[in-house]
Amino acid sequence: MLIVPGGNFEDIGNGLTATTASNIRKAVRGGLNYLGICAGAFFAGSSPYNGLNLTEGVSFKFYALENRNIRKAAVRIEIAGSVTLDHYWEDGPQLTGWGDVVAKYPDGTPAIVQGTTGDGWVVLSGVHPGAGWLAQRTDFQHTSAGRQCLCSDPHWRCAAPDAARSLLKTLTLAEWTNDRAATG
Repeated sequence: MLIVPGGNFEDIGNGLTATTASNIRKAVRGGLNYLGICAGAFFAGSSPYNGLNLTEGVSFKFYALENRNIRKAAVRIEIAGSVTLDHYWEDGPQLTGWGDVVAKYPDGTPAIVQGTTGDGWVVLSGVHPGAGWLAQRTDFQHTSAGRQCLCSDPHWRCAAPDAARSLLKTLTLAEWTNDRAATG
């Protein structure tokens, strides 16, 4: 499985050669599974920044909070057959137009989708599953769309970003493995 986490999807794509992006696309279509979180979801789409185009021409737009100049928030995500939980969102996509919807943002647009590309299983997430603890930080305030960060620094990051990335990878991989084992 290839896991592409959050970050800057422009930098991720532009940091690869066209040959490398093509090789990744071929590997996924040949059976490599792909999990794209936030920037990894943008990168999986038809991105002008050397994207993988695992979505067969579908590109993604930012989730609607971006239009209100909100850059990071705790957003209530609705997962069918499960409780609604706050998930950490930071400049992530809404995933309209590709795959089966797994979870939705409050406005009903897809937050998490899944599907196949060739023989590869692909899961794309506009939020950071497993980082729900980050959504509970005390420097967020409630807004009509969730909780918005009060920090004035537009490049704010968690005090322990390496710990957050490690936790996110661990929880997401564990959830993915359990879900795939349960569904065959």
